[in-house]
Amino acid sequence: AQAPATGPPPAPDDAAPELAFIERLYREHDDDRAESEALRFLHARPQHPQRPAVELARAKLYYRAGRYEEANLMLYALLDREPGPELAQRAQRLLTFSHLRRGRIARAQETAAALAPAGAGAPPLQALAGAPAGAVDPQVAEAWSTWLPGSGYLLLDEPGKAATGMSLNVALLGATAIAANAGNAPAALLFLVLEGLLWQGGRSGVRQDAEALNRRLRERRTESWLAAHGEPELLGVGIALHLGGG
Repeated sequence: AQAPATGPPPAPDDAAPELAFIERLYREHDDDRAESEALRFLHARPQHPQRPAVELARAKLYYRAGRYEEANLMLYALLDREPGPELAQRAQRLLTFSHLRRGRIARAQETAAALAPAGAGAPPLQALAGAPAGAVDPQVAEAWSTWLPGSGYLLLDEPGKAATGMSLNVALLGATAIAANAGNAPAALLFLVLEGLLWQGGRSGVRQDAEALNRRLRERRTESWLAAHGEPELLGVGIALHLGGG
């Protein structure tokens, strides 16, 4: 019997070196060159089967640079094209992390729910929306400094600033009283104006510092959650599906 005719063997995929180069640049954190090579690949090979993996790697570059909104647009565009279940799961995880980075807890919860296996619930994220441990109510800190300038910093565990504010307040009030008793009205008025500025500035300053403290605490809590739920592993490689990695 005559052997069936066969066509020429399939040509080897010559994209492997390009993908390896993009991955090396990604792992070396040479992000500008990595994106440039990724864009070159996407432009030259619009139908290549590994195109979605390169698109995901590009979104990771933007995420890693803190450009979360741009990363989100790339991820939504990638997911709209249904890149396959495994890669879609990675894209959705990165999208969940990106929403958390921007403080969008409800959106992150919706995205995480899409990742949950059938019959299993998504990890609860609402705990990340509440005040973190050690947070200070800015209004309470401001109220303390309203009644006694500088004292609001005691709530922020900054006794040095508290002592400085209270000491300056006492000193200016004392100087005002001394100047008034000496009949030096201009000096007394000047000290009184300075004390008023200190009072107003202390109220505003302690409120801003309390808000900054709360923001840092929320960021640390989010960082801890992300570290425990796979952000380092997801970002550890760029083109994970095709060049190995976690």
